[in-house]
Amino acid sequence: MSWILGIDTAGDNGMVLLMQQGQPVAIRYNAVAQQHASFVQPAIAEVCAEAGIELAQLSAVAVNNGPGSYTGLRVGLASAKGICFALQKPLITLWATQLLAAAMRSAVEPADGALFCAMIDARRMEVFTQTFDSQLQPVDECRAVVLDTDFQAAALQLGPVYFGGSGAAKWQTLCQHSQAHWPPYEGQAAAFVQLATAALTRGVLADLAYSEPFYAKGFYTPPASRPDRG
Repeated sequence: MSWILGIDTAGDNGMVLLMQQGQPVAIRYNAVAQQHASFVQPAIAEVCAEAGIELAQLSAVAVNNGPGSYTGLRVGLASAKGICFALQKPLITLWATQLLAAAMRSAVEPADGALFCAMIDARRMEVFTQTFDSQLQPVDECRAVVLDTDFQAAALQLGPVYFGGSGAAKWQTLCQHSQAHWPPYEGQAAAFVQLATAALTRGVLADLAYSEPFYAKGFYTPPASRPDRG
């Protein structure tokens, strides 16, 4: 029976969960992003103890690999890779955008041709976004976008579009289109289990040595100011 450990520290709310046969068995949450690094390892120990298993019994480790918080992504992937290297377990990397789309998809009965647009807050009016069809297949690339009234204009002309994620609220203040919907949906635990289990079943595994966090855009470091030489 396959056990998968899941780690999600990509956003403000962290999660560690243990799943078996497509069902969540034990979950721990953390609501303080600055504490994700200190949260992960104790949470892993707790979910394993609750399930009565050792890490060596894992079939794989799955991690939300972005986009999201730069620090959070590094915490999650480093934790996952550390376990995989130490115990020679396979690594599964999941997209934050697809996790959001899967959570929205499970909350509604979409019409034919409906799209699911994941939106992750990237501060100010910028979001990381990607759109998926009702089969959770991507229809565009994940990218950083500064929101304006033309965002998703072409898609909204063709059919219903469901928007969700931490960046959706600020888009809702701009969008008045009748084809735009903001479905209520619960946390991503069920979506995480769904996608991680499917990836392991299909053998869609990451390259353990070369996997890196997916930031969607480069980290900007302002140039150091030059001293005034008088």
